[in-house]
Amino acid sequence: MKEKSKILRHLKSVGIKNEKIQIKGVDFIYLINLDKRQDRLIRILNQFSRYGIFPHRFPAIYGWDLSQETFNDIGLKVLPSTSFDRPVHFSPVPGGAVPKLITLSCIGKTCVHHTMAAGALGVYLSHLSILMDAYQSQYRTIWVLEDDVTVKNDPHNLTESIDKLDELVGPDVWDILYTDNDDCFTSSNVLAHMGGGSWGRPGIPMTQALLENKRVGKDFIKNGGRCQAHSMIIRQNGIRKILDFIIPNGIFRPYDTELPYIPDITFYNSLNDIVHGRDRTFSDTFYRLS
Repeated sequence: MKEKSKILRHLKSVGIKNEKIQIKGVDFIYLINLDKRQDRLIRILNQFSRYGIFPHRFPAIYGWDLSQETFNDIGLKVLPSTSFDRPVHFSPVPGGAVPKLITLSCIGKTCVHHTMAAGALGVYLSHLSILMDAYQSQYRTIWVLEDDVTVKNDPHNLTESIDKLDELVGPDVWDILYTDNDDCFTSSNVLAHMGGGSWGRPGIPMTQALLENKRVGKDFIKNGGRCQAHSMIIRQNGIRKILDFIIPNGIFRPYDTELPYIPDITFYNSLNDIVHGRDRTFSDTFYRLS
């Protein structure tokens, strides 16, 4: 991994782990869950336990409690080369808050994309904490879950999916495999979440490559990017790419739509619906929990 940064001081330990392999081909399974969301924890553990699977709970970082000092450590710095008149936030904010525009006087300040709410900062730091643990543990393949998923089919089927993808493209070629057939990977969906009235990441504009949507075999789509990071199989090389890019450069966009801007990262989407994101009626990302 590349140089250290202030982000590292805000990552959190995953705690004591049971290293027993639960799914063949997956070294460890992480579950991100807020302490205030015991309802979601019970729900998801009930779903997985019927398959003899017990993900390791990571006590999620609550973005609404982050200070301005923490924000300044983890966000992206405005540089003289940054495009002006772009909408950003200069502090942790609730979802839907009115953004400010980057001006010449903002050089040196810390900012995040205008779609980044305070809760999303906590989600991001939670994912980075898990990736750092996986990197230090030298895991080859991990499964990262958020607590609002729904198990659609036996998760042990992921072993076959991983083996098939290894056969099709090579075991060291792919970085991330999403475990659902949600339309989040379609070009129109990617454009809606990363293009349109939005913008990319300073120094890395949105390109046509993000809209890639190519069938690979009968079970996968190779996609340039997508939204929602609720269930991802991540290979060691993918873990390293994410950490190598974000740790020295800072957080800018929400985690799910930031990943496609990481150079050379590769995404595949399963066409078999194994673990799926459920309908969201309430988002901990955009609204503070009471």
